[in-house]
Amino acid sequence: MRKAVFWSAGGSVGKSSLALAGAVQLASRGLRVLLVDLDFENPGLHLNLALATPPAGIAALLRLASQKRLSSEEFERLTISLSSPNGKLVLIPGLPNRTRASEINAESLAELFQFCETEFDWVVIDAAVGCFLVDQNTMSNSLIEFFSHSESVVVISSTEPTAIYRLVANWPQLRLVLPEQTHLVVNRVRESVLGKSVRQQVVETFERLLNLSPALMIGEHSKEFDQAIRTGNPIDSSSKSSTVSAAVRSLVGLILDSPSELQLRVAKLG
Repeated sequence: MRKAVFWSAGGSVGKSSLALAGAVQLASRGLRVLLVDLDFENPGLHLNLALATPPAGIAALLRLASQKRLSSEEFERLTISLSSPNGKLVLIPGLPNRTRASEINAESLAELFQFCETEFDWVVIDAAVGCFLVDQNTMSNSLIEFFSHSESVVVISSTEPTAIYRLVANWPQLRLVLPEQTHLVVNRVRESVLGKSVRQQVVETFERLLNLSPALMIGEHSKEFDQAIRTGNPIDSSSKSSTVSAAVRSLVGLILDSPSELQLRVAKLG
């Protein structure tokens, strides 16, 4: 079972929306996918799916797993099976409130993932934001566990100055535990603010500040993001031919380490 972690240094950059869309896209390829909401600051994957009253989810599952009492029946009761015509997609909802964040620890997570080992091909983790850094000198064991034992980490930022600042502040410690397959995705890139050379500016900014080039840049797409929240559907569900759908497919290509559609077209032209 392989793991992909979606992480951001702050909120409001589209992390959960992209994690959900990526998980749906993986399942559409015939894979068995477990989507886990581990954002204990603002758990919202159930809201992205318009689910007002999700089951107890991660808190109960971790408790049962740590006590060696987790069964298939309990797992089914505490999770949400989502429709996927080609594969399998199951959601573990997040904590009911942030006061229970201490219940998430590396040991119980390892027990839970071991239980799921034979049932799923991929685990997509919507991880907590920069607050995973306990203080300026200490990184939590959970974050280290996620990153160092994951096949792919997707770091989400936007072009907002606050989002970039938060990422830069977390970066010195973060980069020490990131796996080789780490992809920086810059979301909500707005030409209306940065002008026609926006993509060049974004690349230069992140290369200068992080010594890392964005693997993927996604446009603003406010309409698609708003509609997704309103309808409880993934952001790429409205039109398979839209640019946001192409971006999600490219994102999944990064996770699977397969070439994007653009790369394939370039290869054919070459």
